[in-house]
Amino acid sequence: MTEDSILRQIIEEIKQGDFSNFYTQEIEIQYGAQVKSISKNEYYDTEQWLVNRIMFMYLYKQNNYGIYISMREVIQERKNVLENLFIWQKQELEYIDEYSQNEKTDNLKCLCEELKNKISQYSRLKADYKKIFFFVLLRSAVLTDDTDVDKIIKELPESVKMDNDIYYK
Repeated sequence: MTEDSILRQIIEEIKQGDFSNFYTQEIEIQYGAQVKSISKNEYYDTEQWLVNRIMFMYLYKQNNYGIYISMREVIQERKNVLENLFIWQKQELEYIDEYSQNEKTDNLKCLCEELKNKISQYSRLKADYKKIFFFVLLRSAVLTDDTDVDKIIKELPESVKMDNDIYYK
């Protein structure tokens, strides 16, 4: 697989589900709510790029409030299309929560506009990722009564139109 002993060790730890060398997690109760604190370990300081992506995916799997902010902070440099997509997905869920609690749509509208500007780029992704992108885009457009909803639906890629989770004929 690889000659590098550090990379071999990282691979083995991931396969075993042992992430203790990547990060530590502390859980405490504050005002009756469970609060998780996650800190990156410096064990693999020579492989920071890889460790940051492992942390990012760990954070993505969490359902904590504000997790998208931590995801952004873990990868400080320019993010790739999938990293942005996963951040937008978590961000939208939080903005929907804002909407459901006080009908505030400003953040959701801004996200919708940002996503509309990325349609051509994200239309070329693999079907699973394309589905996530258009699901987030359409849901935010519908919730904010965006004037382009019909246009977005009309221009959905065929692979997305065939997905019943997103498109109903």
